[in-house]
Amino acid sequence: MPRNKKAAASMPKKKWFEIHIDREKYKFTNILPYLIAFILPIFVMLVVFIQRGIWPFGDRCFLRTDLYHQYAPFFHELKYKLDNGGSLFYSWNIGCGTNFWALSSYYLADPFNLLIALFPENYVIEFVTLAILTKMGLCSVTLTYYLNKRSDKHGAEAYTAVFFGICYALSGYMAAYSWNVMWLDCLWLFPLVILGLERLVKENKGLLYCVTLGFSILTNFYISIMVCLGVAVYCFFLLGTERRMLKDFAEKFAKFMGYTFLAILFASIYLVPYFMHFDMTGSSTSTFTWKWTSYFSVFDMMSRQLMNVQPHTGLEHWPNIYCGMAIFIMIPFYYMNRKITLREKIGYTLVLIFFYFSFSTRAMDYIWHGFHIPNSLPCRQSFIYIFILLTMGYRGFSDLKNRSFKEIIFTMLGALAFVIAAEKLAISSETITNYVVYASAIFIVLYTILVYIYRKGKVFRDVLIVIMLALCCIENTINTSITSVSTVGRNDYTSFDDGVEDAMEIIEEREGDGFYRVEKLELRTKNDGAWLSYPSISNFSSTADRYLTSLYPKLGMESSFNAYGASGATYFTDMIFGVKYTIAKRELPDDPYGLYTLVSTNNNNVWVYENNYSLPLGYVLDSDALDDWDLFGSTAVVILNDLVNQVTGIEEFFEDVTPDYSSSKEVTCSVEEDGVYYIYAAKTGPSKINLTVNGYSRDWDNMSRGYLLNLGYMSAGDTFKLKNPDNDSTKNISFTLFRMKAEQIDEVHEIFNESPMIVDSWEDTKIEAHINVTTAGTLFTTIPYETGSFLKVGTATKSWKLKVDGVETDYYSFQNAFITLDLSEGEHTLEFTYQPAGFTVGLIITLLSALAMILIFILGKRREKRIKGAIDRAEQAEKDLFAAAEEFVKTHKIEAPAGDSESTASALHDREDYADDSIDDIAVSIPFDEKPDSSDEKPDSADEKQDEDLPEDEE
Repeated sequence: MPRNKKAAASMPKKKWFEIHIDREKYKFTNILPYLIAFILPIFVMLVVFIQRGIWPFGDRCFLRTDLYHQYAPFFHELKYKLDNGGSLFYSWNIGCGTNFWALSSYYLADPFNLLIALFPENYVIEFVTLAILTKMGLCSVTLTYYLNKRSDKHGAEAYTAVFFGICYALSGYMAAYSWNVMWLDCLWLFPLVILGLERLVKENKGLLYCVTLGFSILTNFYISIMVCLGVAVYCFFLLGTERRMLKDFAEKFAKFMGYTFLAILFASIYLVPYFMHFDMTGSSTSTFTWKWTSYFSVFDMMSRQLMNVQPHTGLEHWPNIYCGMAIFIMIPFYYMNRKITLREKIGYTLVLIFFYFSFSTRAMDYIWHGFHIPNSLPCRQSFIYIFILLTMGYRGFSDLKNRSFKEIIFTMLGALAFVIAAEKLAISSETITNYVVYASAIFIVLYTILVYIYRKGKVFRDVLIVIMLALCCIENTINTSITSVSTVGRNDYTSFDDGVEDAMEIIEEREGDGFYRVEKLELRTKNDGAWLSYPSISNFSSTADRYLTSLYPKLGMESSFNAYGASGATYFTDMIFGVKYTIAKRELPDDPYGLYTLVSTNNNNVWVYENNYSLPLGYVLDSDALDDWDLFGSTAVVILNDLVNQVTGIEEFFEDVTPDYSSSKEVTCSVEEDGVYYIYAAKTGPSKINLTVNGYSRDWDNMSRGYLLNLGYMSAGDTFKLKNPDNDSTKNISFTLFRMKAEQIDEVHEIFNESPMIVDSWEDTKIEAHINVTTAGTLFTTIPYETGSFLKVGTATKSWKLKVDGVETDYYSFQNAFITLDLSEGEHTLEFTYQPAGFTVGLIITLLSALAMILIFILGKRREKRIKGAIDRAEQAEKDLFAAAEEFVKTHKIEAPAGDSESTASALHDREDYADDSIDDIAVSIPFDEKPDSSDEKPDSADEKQDEDLPEDEE
């Protein structure tokens, strides 16, 4: 406390914390570079959209690969829930019912996705497109901001960083993966994460790092695995390349780990429920590999940095690392920059080598991708490599004025030599075509000319910066238009929507509060239920239940590692799964067995059929029948026949009626008896088969998955034709033909439906039902069984809670796929309620970590205010001291040089004490590593000392 009471009284009262806005800092002229950085990449994309005819400039839409099959449907499901008050925990519209919270943690976690509620229902595609464009603009802004903050550039100099921001936003990574909209948040946050990491290491200010990394993990934890590995590498780089950091290595690294851990905790609201669910996914079965197989050489990898190289999204592991042709000039300039320490150059070089091994070796590839070898879409961490290159390139650009004409020319010639060598020597030479070489060489020459002109004088530098930005936009427009933005017809994608919407209104009116499921006869995607808002049994996602993906093919339906669908379903499997309605694009032929009834048709060419023999959500079966059902039969038909036999006693419900035929690329056969027919094509045959029956033709894909083909009802003498549509394939067709005994389906249904569970009401997370059990047995439901523990550690927790007759009751599963339980004879009420396992724990951890971040912010502001106050008090005490000395001189008429008060300081003992106390306060409040370090004033190397001796105009 100050000893001077008047000074203490004049001190401002302490407040909890204050925020002061520096108006000079936020002038429009200072913000303008970032507005330009945001607008230019979007402008480039809009030019490409016009060229592609993307809506509203045409009838195309920016849907590609998984954006077509997964993301767009999931965004629609999110909007449907927000519009209709549905729960974000669970969805019946995906895969018999799925954990929507776990799915959202992977695909929809960005909080800004909630803005989709403001968009009309018919513009979900446009919302996703706008989100992609916005995030690309933000990528440019954040890298520009990072580079300017790192080098403390302001005014006109700040615009040079925009060039590199555009290259980051429109890189080869974006050309390949921009449609992965949920990944892009991590990309635009990454420069801020690195900026925060630098502040943590150099200034002991860790809040920016913690908050930005926390939001990165929250928005997409999968890519954030790579972000965390990247910042760990960069942290070692920072601690190793600055000499003064070595002595504080342990302390700095401990703070880095602490803030990283806090950031991870912040995302627990998604992380904990997802990793509780993780054991249910196919990715949980991945095993570690120490295979150090090399995929390619350094030269081959670097050749993929050329302009117009087609991005690779397949299985050959090529990275997508294009980031502008100027980088071939700027990286050599970086190494020529004498102001950069040798230690830093070595550090960046080691980082680049580390990334090369990350791209090219199988073991590192496995680690970077979350201990999983990616199924296509390789090198998903390559945006970090691009960030490093652009950071180095900017450092090279900042020293252009010190480059000689000879250095510039030899750099250009070296870059051109590499381009020519890449055409002749790269293994990936099929992608290094003439237009790749010519375009790359032309832009290298153009950038070299601008660099030379920029170096020569100051008068036209502003104009040259504008020209460089324009040239950068032209280059990236050409590259993006050639290598990216695949499209599909928007009307083709949405043409079925209105008809299905009308159909669902009819179905909902018929069913009231009853539970039902719907499937399309021809699936466009396995997530059509999410896109068209109907309860489906199909799913394609990274969170797909691996027990269902295992069960479906045993029942003759299509399945893969992370997908399962209704393709291959029979009338019998539709029955046991409770698929009550079928939506078709065509009118089905009449059948004499009454398998289905036409419900409605409309002007949108949509037909709705009710399946007359569908079963409810649950039904009681004989316990022994389920236990004895052999799920390991040789084929799906054998397994289905065994189930029918165990429950009803009927044998060979699907009978083999394969005709004699000659295996070839095209087979035509006829049937001898009326009936409903199915084909099982050999997995070793062609991957695609064209089936023509009753004048209707359809292609079936992925035949290696071994599912059944539905021929429908055929009369005796009708023919069908199977054809291999791949003219280049030599594989012949081999198949088995089965006839379902539809005349016995009424008997089968009656036995299965002896004790049905009647649903009284249902919501996303709650089902109320009753059942009259005529004979004690097992209630078999088609509610997916969901349980898990956090990363397989500890006791498993069930997400569904079940009450029987008002009493909470435990239950078990059938093949870990569906909920089952034993019920005694008599009437029972049942109540199913759902909450994702781990959600409550995750929410509490997120709130506590958010509170910790707020406290860090408040304490930080108070600390800054305390330091500033102590400095102000010391300065004021010094002013008071000199003022008092002058007054003393005047009062006692002491002759002394004006302003020289040192001779009178001894007469002001109290004031000196006050000043000393104030300065002591400053010393106590400033941590050790924030005190002035005399070593900072000394050059780190001879190079740095040489830089100090440069003439003023060369610094």
